[in-house]
Amino acid sequence: MRSTPMMPLKQFLRRKKRDFARRVASLTDEGKRVTSKPTNQAVEKNTENIQLIKSIPTRANTDMKLLTHNMLACHIKGVTNNYPLLIEATKIETRDADFNPDFLRHIFPRIQWPAFLQGAETLGCRGTLPNDPVPESALEDEGFLKQFHHALLEVVLEEGFLICPETQRRFPVCKGIPNFLLEEECLLEGSFCWVWAPRWWPKMRLCVCT
Repeated sequence: MRSTPMMPLKQFLRRKKRDFARRVASLTDEGKRVTSKPTNQAVEKNTENIQLIKSIPTRANTDMKLLTHNMLACHIKGVTNNYPLLIEATKIETRDADFNPDFLRHIFPRIQWPAFLQGAETLGCRGTLPNDPVPESALEDEGFLKQFHHALLEVVLEEGFLICPETQRRFPVCKGIPNFLLEEECLLEGSFCWVWAPRWWPKMRLCVCT
């Protein structure tokens, strides 16, 4: 009886990588939504912002900056107070990013300002950023935009934890990458989360819980 020859390992990995990329693209293309109905307000928030996350440069996608932090919530089943995630910083780094006033004005309405200020205070980069509400004239002030840019895009949580405000569940951040991996029974149906992936896939991958 003849046996079927095994597929070479490199070919197998390339196929898996290609299949995964197609799956992510099908879930995040504009106008498409997960068919299961979200059961939590934070799920809807992440769904609306997934296109925005994809539009950010790759380095900003993989680093735990306050821009990313502002769009994340805890998806443990049964949790109601799941936003914003608390930050426990062990190592903080500052990395230069291109200053783009138009991008900052575009992203500003999507930022939850109280949560942003809370994160900025924890990371020590609040400076003179004003309390909520921020006057509309601030978006024309170059000094404000530069402070906003620095806190939003240049300060990175390199090592530490993101903590659920209700359950105190600690999600580790290692080398700027958050790990939100949970047991299947703990996840909300239809929720998005970022998890570890094998080294031949992107550092962060989108996981949709069904």
